[in-house]
Amino acid sequence: MEQYPIPYKDPHYFLAWIASQYIGSKIPYIYGGDDPLEGWDCNGFAHECLQAVGYEKRGFDDTAHGMYLGFAQNNHIIDKFHSGPGCIIFYFQNGRAIHVGVLITPSHMVHAGGGGRDNIDFQTAVDDNAYVRVDQIDYRPEEYKIADPYGTKVYHLSPEEEKWE
Repeated sequence: MEQYPIPYKDPHYFLAWIASQYIGSKIPYIYGGDDPLEGWDCNGFAHECLQAVGYEKRGFDDTAHGMYLGFAQNNHIIDKFHSGPGCIIFYFQNGRAIHVGVLITPSHMVHAGGGGRDNIDFQTAVDDNAYVRVDQIDYRPEEYKIADPYGTKVYHLSPEEEKWE
C-alpha cells in the first residue's frame, strides 16, 4: 500500500484539515446518518473525522452526548480560551450535548448541520440546505464546551486580543 504524506505533523491541525476537506462537498445532513456517501448527522461527521486521523476505530458510533461523556471521562474538556483547530465543540441543552463540530479556527467549526430529526432523506436535506458546512462557533444560542481529543491543551488564545499569541 502506498503511503501518502500527512499534511500536518500536529494531530490537531491534521484533524482540522480532514474536517475542512468536506467543506462544499454537498454531503447531506441526514439525522442518524454515519455514511459519507448517504449523509451524516453531526456526530456521524465528527466520528468520521476522528476515525480518519486514527483517533477512533472504524465503525465506532455514538451520540453527541455519548461522545462528550467519553472526552469528559478522560479529562479532555478544556477552557474555551485554550481551544483551537482540531478541538471538538459540543452544544448543550438541558444538560445534554445535542450538537457537535470540529474546530478549524478558534472561532469557526465544520459540522453537519442545518437539519434536524425530520431530515431523514436526501431531498429533505436539499430542501433545508442541510449539509456539511462552516459556521462561527457562536451561531447557536446554546451553551458550549470544548474538548481537546489529544488532551494536550496546546492553544493559548488571549480573550482580550482574540488573536494567536
